[in-house]
Amino acid sequence: MRIKKIKEILDGFEYSVISGSLQVEISGIATHSDMVNKGDVFIALKGERTHGKRYINSALNNGAVAIFCEEEIEVPTGGFPVIKVKNLKDSLISLLMKFYDNPSEDLHVTGITGTNGKTTTAFLIHNINTHSQNKSILISSVEVSINGDKLPSLLTTPDMADLFRIFFRGRKIGCKNAVMEVTSIGLDRKRCDWMNFDVGIFTNITRDHLDYHKTFEEYKKAKMRFFKELLPSSKKPKKTAILNMDDPFWKEFLPGEGVEVITFSLFNPSADIYAEKKILSENGIKTEVKTPDGSFKIKSPLIGEHNLYNILSAVAYGVISGFSEESIVKGIENLKVVRGRLERVEVPKGSVFVDYAHTPDALFRVLKALRNITKGRLMVLFGCGGDRDRGKRPEMGKIAYSLGDVLFITSDNPRTEDPLKIIEDIMKGIDEAKRDTSREVSCIVEPDRGKAIRMAVSTLKEGDVLVIAGKGHERSQIVGDRSIPFDDVEEVKKAVREIWGRNVECR
Repeated sequence: MRIKKIKEILDGFEYSVISGSLQVEISGIATHSDMVNKGDVFIALKGERTHGKRYINSALNNGAVAIFCEEEIEVPTGGFPVIKVKNLKDSLISLLMKFYDNPSEDLHVTGITGTNGKTTTAFLIHNINTHSQNKSILISSVEVSINGDKLPSLLTTPDMADLFRIFFRGRKIGCKNAVMEVTSIGLDRKRCDWMNFDVGIFTNITRDHLDYHKTFEEYKKAKMRFFKELLPSSKKPKKTAILNMDDPFWKEFLPGEGVEVITFSLFNPSADIYAEKKILSENGIKTEVKTPDGSFKIKSPLIGEHNLYNILSAVAYGVISGFSEESIVKGIENLKVVRGRLERVEVPKGSVFVDYAHTPDALFRVLKALRNITKGRLMVLFGCGGDRDRGKRPEMGKIAYSLGDVLFITSDNPRTEDPLKIIEDIMKGIDEAKRDTSREVSCIVEPDRGKAIRMAVSTLKEGDVLVIAGKGHERSQIVGDRSIPFDDVEEVKKAVREIWGRNVECR
């Protein structure tokens, strides 16, 4: 634990004391009240939807010993130090550096960006790191792990203060490696601009987050920042970009000077990392991968072509990072499943998979993978999030209709929108697909996601495959401004207990 007095960390900043003493000691900095630990200073900043000052009491209840703000606020009772810091939001990175130094300088740091595949790739790389007996950090949308000690994951790319704390803690216990997902929003908000990366991985890019970025070009530009700015400006002596050569935009992600480029591909033999042989089945992936260090034979329980891409990028990471063939192969083969990523739930009849696919491309990749292993009907249950990119709703409807045999259209975090209006948008794509194809696809609409899951599970027959898409690892449903406990996997288990009177497991 690092302890500093308020006066020490504010040295060089322009500030005024609203209440309390500058001699109070702090042991950390937090910008989110839920992430406050005992002894922290809470930074009360104005956000896009709310203001940190609303959460001061929550932060104090969680153990905060001081408050920093950049405007006048109501002083809480109890004599807590409340300090007004000029240009606090713009100075936050300097404040964090003052307290934590830059912990990324002492770790081998890999950032993964792209529309799909970030989470599974991060887990594969983390497995390679840990199989090599390295203490490692994993930062993903599913979980944050510091040498096996798991923390809640509030954002795919955490806030800057949380990142500093995670890296500082990891460095302190001797972590050597860190792998993290880097989102377009995280890049746009410059959460990672302070970090010194060793490796950057580009998985792919398709439509996503257009509610935030407005256009695909802006979304792409945010992703490209990682390779055009962050990776080249890193202070690390050797920097490498690992790029998916099969993505049509891959050349736009070629980095600036001083960064080595490694490519991977399923279809282009000229790539540095190339899948020479591949067998994709319901039991997983068998592949022989050509690398600069020779050919690696890999057998993974992960399913689908999209996961083979994730494996290739992990192999590329292992090779350029100097890991042995055994560490790379075993690290990949030992990853059995990632929570909410084609996570299989055992059921008495057929097969059920829960997946996070919430973009048109992700849904297409998942359905394509499952179509190839489905002996009976491919059943698709999905919805689209409210208050988010509306343009992808009909696209996902068209994709589901073109690849599925039975569709269950339901809710997926409707937020402040009417679930039926969201479903109407999805149905426009389904109606268009009906006109464009002679396929007859059964389509059931049930806005209640729990009821829809029970209905879908109850209709399973031998050979059928049901994919429940959109929420994956999430454990809540956002309705209005409330977050209601909800877990797709648990809903499947509940349905099986109600229908067949059995308890089931995941694998």
